[in-house]
Amino acid sequence: MKCKRSKKAKQCLTFYEKCFGFRSPYQILIDGTFAHAGLKHKIQIIEQLKKYLDNEVLCLTTQCVLDEIDQLGSMFYGTGLVVRTMTIRDCHHNHSKSLASRFKHKAQNRPVKKSANECLLSLVARGNTNHYLIATQDPYLTKEIQTLPGVPLIYIIQNTIVLNKPSDVSEQVGNANRLAQCAPSSAEQEKIQALKQHAGLPISDTSDLPKKRKKKRGANPLSCLKSKKKESAIDELLTITKKRRKRLKLSQHIKQELYTTHNNVEK
Repeated sequence: MKCKRSKKAKQCLTFYEKCFGFRSPYQILIDGTFAHAGLKHKIQIIEQLKKYLDNEVLCLTTQCVLDEIDQLGSMFYGTGLVVRTMTIRDCHHNHSKSLASRFKHKAQNRPVKKSANECLLSLVARGNTNHYLIATQDPYLTKEIQTLPGVPLIYIIQNTIVLNKPSDVSEQVGNANRLAQCAPSSAEQEKIQALKQHAGLPISDTSDLPKKRKKKRGANPLSCLKSKKKESAIDELLTITKKRRKRLKLSQHIKQELYTTHNNVEK
């Protein structure tokens, strides 16, 4: 089971690498719900992510996530300790009122403080240029990430870490990106046209050519043959018994004669 999970994770990562340019070490943004689930199930998040993805990872969080955990009170004190062991990525949101009052001219240009969900969504909303993976247990954030192309989702289910398969939007955009990478660029197309012209070959657009219609073909003659009936096991046994030699029946006087000769020999 563990081999199957790691194999599926490698397939998903290969898709994101080829279609969206993800590279190792993978940057994983972790929110409070994922850290709380890891603490509840006694999962070493950083170590397990390295083993599961079979690559180097950078576990990141934001100040918005930390502030939200602090507001929840002492029940989530352990979750806050787990999240504080990770690298804090600057999300460019306003967090400290004292700093804002001290530097008013700088605080005016900074965005207003946001919730953890809004903070993480703002980091991956515009094409996910930094190639973040999102680790969360929040249903609202999970639903929103499914609508964004090129954003991998990680969650915990039944004591195990799982990388979700690419969404339909990611598959559509990813396949389009792969086709665009394989197709020749405009400069390459111009060179091809120039080489054709230099060689005296006709320059024609394949899109204008009429499509060939497939000819109607008759039925396959082999499919018209009658199917041979397979002999059953009972039929095979009957044929074997038929081949056996039949026992000869002797008349009564011959049997009596043989019996008397046999007794005379013994005497």
